[in-house]
Amino acid sequence: MPLFPNDNDDAADELLERLWDALDEGGVSAEVLAEARDAIDCFPYDADFLIIYGHLIVLAPETELNLHGIADTWASTRRNAYRRATEIDPTNAEAWCEYGVTLDCADQFRNAREALECSIGLSPTAEAYAGLARVLAQIGERTAAHDACDASDSLDDDSEWVKSTIAEVRAGEWDDDDAD
Repeated sequence: MPLFPNDNDDAADELLERLWDALDEGGVSAEVLAEARDAIDCFPYDADFLIIYGHLIVLAPETELNLHGIADTWASTRRNAYRRATEIDPTNAEAWCEYGVTLDCADQFRNAREALECSIGLSPTAEAYAGLARVLAQIGERTAAHDACDASDSLDDDSEWVKSTIAEVRAGEWDDDDAD
């Protein structure tokens, strides 16, 4: 049974704030993940809970993961959380970006590209461009990959993931060896 009434926006906002605080502190325990899963059950049409759940999973990969009782790996659970967030709110650029990055990690490059391009179309971010650059490099579209790197650089994001991804793409670490 969900812990929070699903018609209370204040309760949802308070819970989201607690979960973001846990993420910021890196204190992801089984209890925090359970609270996030309960929130998804309680607020099934709020994409933000699925997004935060996807972020929390990364910090607790050894914890038993499941969404609605289905045991899964942390990578696919995370991907499924972001996918569901895009279904609930197709205008959520962050959900599309995170979904695209997880699809890339699963070697689903065509779908990753579509998701990242959707994110960029909704709200361009350095993270989405960096993810797109990596995907494009892996499918052999080097020129387009470097253009995406340039677009990412123009948005001045200081995150380590963006900086390292752009550096790796520029160095050719993600290039498809079979491409021209």
